[in-house]
Amino acid sequence: MTPPRDFHEGCHDADCDEQDHSTSQAINVQPSTAQQKPYTGPERRSSMRVWQDKVDRRLQEGDERMQTMADGLAENTSATQAIKADTEELVDLLHSVKGALKVLDMLARLARPLGFLAAAGASFYAFYVALKGGGGKA
Repeated sequence: MTPPRDFHEGCHDADCDEQDHSTSQAINVQPSTAQQKPYTGPERRSSMRVWQDKVDRRLQEGDERMQTMADGLAENTSATQAIKADTEELVDLLHSVKGALKVLDMLARLARPLGFLAAAGASFYAFYVALKGGGGKA
């Protein structure tokens, strides 16, 4: 990776500003013209090392941050799987209760007409017993 031609302009770190300003003052950068050759002397190589060290440091920090996120994701995944295993039994129980409530609902729908039929049968039986037994004569 090569640094931009004038990488001092893109620097936003406090420590970079101090180092880069001192380096750019030592280089004595002048506007480039078509006749000037790019400066490749020891000062330029020194400032490139500073820039490369800064890039390497940022890449290392990014690598550490990504590793921390990967570790956190692994912990989160294992916790999610443990919760899933714990709640699976509860889900099965709720499905069973739902089936039982459907059966009880069907029995309740059937019980109402059967109750009317039982009441009608009991009244007919009472009427029959009353007729056969003399109708309540003493």
